[in-house]
Amino acid sequence: RARWLTGLAGSALAVAAARARGKLAVCDAAAEGGGQSRVPASVEMHCSPISPTCGRYKAFFALQKVPVKVIDTLPLVGDGMPRVVADGADVADLTGLVAQLRAASMGAQSGGVRALADAEEEAHWIQWADEKLIPHVFINVFRSPNEAAQAMDTAVLRGDFNIVYSTFLRQIGPYYMYSNAKMAKRKMEVTTAHTGERIKLIELLDTWVTAVGSRTMLGGNEPNMADLAVYGALNSMEGVTAFNEIVSQSKVSAWYERVSQAVKR
Repeated sequence: RARWLTGLAGSALAVAAARARGKLAVCDAAAEGGGQSRVPASVEMHCSPISPTCGRYKAFFALQKVPVKVIDTLPLVGDGMPRVVADGADVADLTGLVAQLRAASMGAQSGGVRALADAEEEAHWIQWADEKLIPHVFINVFRSPNEAAQAMDTAVLRGDFNIVYSTFLRQIGPYYMYSNAKMAKRKMEVTTAHTGERIKLIELLDTWVTAVGSRTMLGGNEPNMADLAVYGALNSMEGVTAFNEIVSQSKVSAWYERVSQAVKR
């Protein structure tokens, strides 16, 4: 993850510098002609239906108007980077593909994700989402056996699992994920009070809203990758009790709705 964050920060800064010079040239490793950036005709993502990271990239591809086919995987192995296949070829460097598509979008002066003049701010909040927000989303979603069962129901409803996997997720998944969340909570030194997880998550989201400030989104009029990182984390919670509680008790709802509308239009 540290290597990924370093790469992302580097690519974000490179795109911002290139934009300032007016020379947005990104090498497309998948293109045989070389030297020309190319938007993939289709993308296939292998990830969990309730993965915050997967939600981030699905939102990104939606903004770029790139068709995405999602191959659902069991939500029992953590929230790593999803496997992505673009035009039939595995993408070894997902952050590189993101930088390429952003550059193509800016070069065409079209909609989509916009780079901030200060790319360091974007990289900072992506790291914050990965290292602070997403772990707290996890311990909130699976805070109790009942909430964990609700999350597994949500995964089954969102996903395309056969009867065997659906039954497994509903009967075994909640206890497994609740146990993992309980261990993660101890490591994170979150208060043992039952409301401790909610309070900390609400505080984190209010910190995010403060960072956005008077802007429509952190990226301005269009969401950037930091907006999508936070949006993906929250979107993964939709359908569970934790989502309703934190949206109603924090200041994040207006921002979340703006990003949601941007992604869906």
